[in-house]
Amino acid sequence: MKETCSAWLEWVWHGDAQAVIAAEKNAQRLADLLEELVEDCQKREPGAGDDKSISGHLLRLRDGAGRPLQFRRLVQEFFIFFLAGSETTGHTIAWTLCALSPSLSPR
Repeated sequence: MKETCSAWLEWVWHGDAQAVIAAEKNAQRLADLLEELVEDCQKREPGAGDDKSISGHLLRLRDGAGRPLQFRRLVQEFFIFFLAGSETTGHTIAWTLCALSPSLSPR
């Protein structure tokens, strides 16, 4: 997977090695942060449905055999929600600024 990610980053930045290295470091920081988050959430051990948070729902998920999701899979699921929330917020802010820009006047 890491080789695929590196190849994709090199394609995006047209072989700019420093940009690729910086992106990989940031991706690793995000992965570390999400792993910490999952560990913290697992320590809480959600009760029988009383934790209504996204993390509580994810921790209660089971695979086809009825087993809890593996740690790596939980980290991936947390990442999806993190990315979706960031993307949605970013687009909302961008469209809001775009909509407001014609009505703003310089002082």
